[in-house]
Amino acid sequence: MTVGQAAKEVWEVIEKTRKNRSSMFQDVAAGKPDTEIDYINGYIVRQASKYGIDVPTNKVIVDLIKMKSQAAYAAAVAARSSSS
Repeated sequence: MTVGQAAKEVWEVIEKTRKNRSSMFQDVAAGKPDTEIDYINGYIVRQASKYGIDVPTNKVIVDLIKMKSQAAYAAAVAARSSSS
């Protein structure tokens, strides 16, 4: 497969799935306090740490997703409290 063919396939998948929403996105949008980030990028961070490998991008991704999900959860709790 050439680079051009691979790129074409990638764009086809993007086009076919552009309306899809990941389960992590759905969790954050629903105001759930936790996502599967610890099982995805968090796993990479933990494994890298075992072997002394620095993975700063994955660490930032984990932190940002956790901050976003906690903020969404806090907003959902506040909205429920104010509507009661």
